[in-house]
Amino acid sequence: KTYLNTGAYWTSSLNNTAKAQISNITWNLGGHNTSEITSSTFYTAERGTTVYSGNPTTWKGYVGLMYPSDYGYAVGGNVRNTCLSTNLSSYNTNNCYTNDWLNIVSPQKWPWTMTSASNHYFHALYIRDTANINIGDMDAVLSTVPTVYLKENIYVTGGTGTTDNPYTLGDTLIGYISDLAKTDTTNLAYDGTVDNNLRYIGASPNNYVQFNGELWRIIGLMNNVPDSAGSKASRIKLIRAESIGTYTWNNLGVYETNDWTHSGSISVPLNGAYLNRTSGTCPSGPNGATIICDFSNIGLTTTAKAQISNITWNLGGHDTTSSLASTFYTVERGTRVYSGRPTTWKGYVGLMYPSDYGYAVGGSVRNACLSSNLIDYNVKNCHINDWLWLSNDSQWCLTPNFKFAGLVYRVYSSGSISDPNPLPAIAVRPVVYLNTNVLKIKGKGTSTNPYIIE
Repeated sequence: KTYLNTGAYWTSSLNNTAKAQISNITWNLGGHNTSEITSSTFYTAERGTTVYSGNPTTWKGYVGLMYPSDYGYAVGGNVRNTCLSTNLSSYNTNNCYTNDWLNIVSPQKWPWTMTSASNHYFHALYIRDTANINIGDMDAVLSTVPTVYLKENIYVTGGTGTTDNPYTLGDTLIGYISDLAKTDTTNLAYDGTVDNNLRYIGASPNNYVQFNGELWRIIGLMNNVPDSAGSKASRIKLIRAESIGTYTWNNLGVYETNDWTHSGSISVPLNGAYLNRTSGTCPSGPNGATIICDFSNIGLTTTAKAQISNITWNLGGHDTTSSLASTFYTVERGTRVYSGRPTTWKGYVGLMYPSDYGYAVGGSVRNACLSSNLIDYNVKNCHINDWLWLSNDSQWCLTPNFKFAGLVYRVYSSGSISDPNPLPAIAVRPVVYLNTNVLKIKGKGTSTNPYIIE
């Protein structure tokens, strides 16, 4: 136990990737007083409470050994039914052991199992050289075959399972980011909201992803995000590293309109021509004149579109810029909207919220900035420690003003938040939520070695 979980095997043989892929398990330590029983009886006993006086019935750890029942149930071929009715002490008969892939015994390999004898303090079960289960003294020098349980978010990403082409394993991006947060407190932080989202923070975190054949960045692992059917889950939220150009938030020939669901300049083309990688018309310019929005080269590919979810986005509004990120987070998910406006919207492609910008701040100023109003982010060095800030472009947000029908929030290139009318043409950075089963294949999250997903 010590060698496998804290000793040389754990420290030297298991790399960090492998350690991140396995679970800390409660292992069963139920024993038996004989090996002259079948696999099914062993399975029950292993999970029972019959142990030598004073011994524990369970143990928590990462690396254990196989159970006798594992060996017994691994038998196959035309002898399987016969062998499953055979005591494990007799697996060297009926060709059981020759049809059992866990039979790895040799003159050098007699493997221990996890199970100890229930009637003797110094006895445990092992697979002996004759390929049957036996009980022996614990001071015998036998083989140790490590056994682990993979986390539920680990998937097969390649290979066919043969010795020369083994399965390769990959983590979901959600699982990878969750594990990374345990050690990386420079790039990642929980926001402390009611959902306690995990966000990338700082001036330049390693949060780049190769998505849609382009560089995108991870805003964070957001919790309790409902899809279009209302099913809530933890989801990775992405934003394009660069804008797709400058657009008005809305100009349909009506000055006072901050209704995202009818935002012909952004919402409609993002979830039409951009989503489908085609050309379309975008109302823009004086009196709602239309122009062609050509997304045939930079819109979402079929692969990228299949990797994102149809989400229920919150459209709650606010009436001031003198608010903290935490306040914005609450009102964005609220029901205060201009008269007649919807409070939610269902779609694939949106924009960031003011709170996303606020919570992305990092470095030594993070705590001070999270206690500052977003309008002041440009005077307290918050913006230069916030990777969502663009020094050369102001950026549209999703959130409207609920008191005035024609005001929408944006992040200025100066670093502050404001809510002007929706007519100026400023930067648009599409935001999407990845499907929960998207895998992280490789990469370090840097701009030159981004995460590769599938």
